[in-house]
Amino acid sequence: MNRNRQLAIRNLAPAQHESALRLMHSARHVHRHLDWLDEQSYLSAGPSMAAWEQDEPVALLVCPPEAPGTAWIRIFSVRRQISLSRSFQQLWTATRASLQAENIQRVACMPIGAWFSPLLEEAGFSITDHVIFYEQDLPGALSTPDPAIRCFKHSDLKAVQAVDEQAFSSIWRHAEAAVGKAVETASYTTVLEVDSRIVGYQISTENTFGAHLARLAVLPDIQNQGIGSRLVQDLLSHFSRMGMFRVTVNTQNRNLASRHVYEKLGFQLMDLRYPVYDIRI
Repeated sequence: MNRNRQLAIRNLAPAQHESALRLMHSARHVHRHLDWLDEQSYLSAGPSMAAWEQDEPVALLVCPPEAPGTAWIRIFSVRRQISLSRSFQQLWTATRASLQAENIQRVACMPIGAWFSPLLEEAGFSITDHVIFYEQDLPGALSTPDPAIRCFKHSDLKAVQAVDEQAFSSIWRHAEAAVGKAVETASYTTVLEVDSRIVGYQISTENTFGAHLARLAVLPDIQNQGIGSRLVQDLLSHFSRMGMFRVTVNTQNRNLASRHVYEKLGFQLMDLRYPVYDIRI
């Protein structure tokens, strides 16, 4: 079999999503970076380019637009006996053209498996940051409840989304649907108000190893005033009361403000990091 043969590249139609899901769950190599949305949501968001042989997808690249002008590679999967390099090259060429037509200027990817990095570099992506991880054993002492912090209500979603848009650069922003899904699946979500205005929020989840701070954001005009620290201290007390012993969090290596908050509160840097690749198209 010629592993370097030219494949037929086509965008997935909704009726073909089931075939794409089968490929993802049986492929030899799978990159899956989903955050809070599921595979079907990203397939529907498009562009979802597939390489085809005899009416069956043999490779798949899903790279939906997210924040204005920005897209992330969320899924890449390849069936056995198909060239990784050739399939990614062909799928990326088609995906790039589709994104350019939608006025996307920047595409990012965080490969979890080392096998994916050479493919990105060959296509012109370069490392611009790393995602790093912190952990903390929960303290026994509980902090005094903060009267400015309360649990998230559904009516807060637009205000929380506004904080998110202002707090993060475009590559790290989440669409309202993603933030809403994150809140739905979280175990503890809180907002901090100043003069009845939401100025910061956090979203935390639970797992078999403890709790994870999934999202922390504060409006830029009041950063460096302890808002983030207060939100984190509150969640540490919450999970301590729940009987948990460990909280983890990840952030960007270059996000010095975020790192300062965690380190000041006693989080320890873990020996784990993932590269973040970026390309301007």
